[in-house]
Amino acid sequence: MSSHPIFTLLVLFAAHFASSANAGVIRHNVADSYYTSLAAESRYSGVGDILIYSGSGTTRCSGTLIDATWVLTAAHCLDNPGTTTVTYKAGGVTYTASQWIYNNNFNEAQLFNGYDIGVIQLNTAVTGVEIANVYTGADEFGAVGTSVGFGRSGTGLTGYTTGSGTKRAGNNLIDYYAVDYLLWADFDSGSSLDNVFGDASQLPLEYLIAPGDSGGGTFINISGTDYLVGVHSFIASVDGNTNADYGDVQGSTRVSNYIDWIEATTGLSFGAAVDVPLAPPLSLMLAGLMPLAFRRYS
Repeated sequence: MSSHPIFTLLVLFAAHFASSANAGVIRHNVADSYYTSLAAESRYSGVGDILIYSGSGTTRCSGTLIDATWVLTAAHCLDNPGTTTVTYKAGGVTYTASQWIYNNNFNEAQLFNGYDIGVIQLNTAVTGVEIANVYTGADEFGAVGTSVGFGRSGTGLTGYTTGSGTKRAGNNLIDYYAVDYLLWADFDSGSSLDNVFGDASQLPLEYLIAPGDSGGGTFINISGTDYLVGVHSFIASVDGNTNADYGDVQGSTRVSNYIDWIEATTGLSFGAAVDVPLAPPLSLMLAGLMPLAFRRYS
C-alpha cells in the first residue's frame, strides 16, 4: 500500500437513481468505444440492467445471470422494504422478478462486515444470453478483473459526471484484500500519487465502477474461461471526494465466500467450494484505513 499521510476512506454504495447515458469511469486518454465494445462481448451478455421500483422512486443497479431464472446482485439494491417491483433486462428483453432475497446478515451501517449479496428470481427463463460461470476457488488475488455494469460515466480526471444506463466494461487488477469476503481494486493513473495499493501501472482499459454499477459482476479469465468472482458493492476514496476519479477504489463482494448462501437460497449447485484462505484480521485493515466515513448513495 502506498504511504498516504492520512488514508481517509469515504464509502458510497454504487447504486443510483435510474437515468439515461453511459456507464463506468474510464481512462481520460482511451476512446469510450473500447469499453462499450468489451461490454458487448457475448461472454458478458448475462450482466443485465436492473431497475428497482418503490414508492420513493426508481433505482438502477446491475446484476449477473447465474442460472436461467436467477440473477446475482448486491444486497443493498434489494433491502428497501418499500420495493414493489424489480426488473432485469438483458439481450434486449425485460424480465420481471417473482422474488428478491438479500443476505439478512447485511447491515449498511457495518459495511466491512460484508454480506452485500442478494439474488433475484425471474418469472420466466432468460434466453439468448450467457449464464455466468460462478467461481468457487480462491485465486482471485493478483488477477486482472473485468468489471461490467450500467453505472454512471466520466473519466479518471473528472470522476463520474453523467447519468447511468449504458453497458460498459473495463479492467482493473484485484490487488488487495484484507478480509476474506471483499475484493479491492484502485483506479491507477500511472502516478504513484494515485496508487492506493498494488502496482501503480495503468492497464490498457483501466476502469472504476460508479453509481449504478452496484450488483454488477467482476470476472477473471482462467485458461480461456471467464468466471464471476465479485459483485460490485461500493466505491471509496482516499481524498474524501468519492467520485470514482483516479486514486479512488472499488470494493466487491467476494462470490467464493458466499457459495453456501447462494446455493441454499436458490437451490442451485456449483460444486464443492475451495477453502478460502484466511487473510489478515479486519482490525489490521481498519488500523490502516482510519478514520472511516460511510454514507448511502441514492
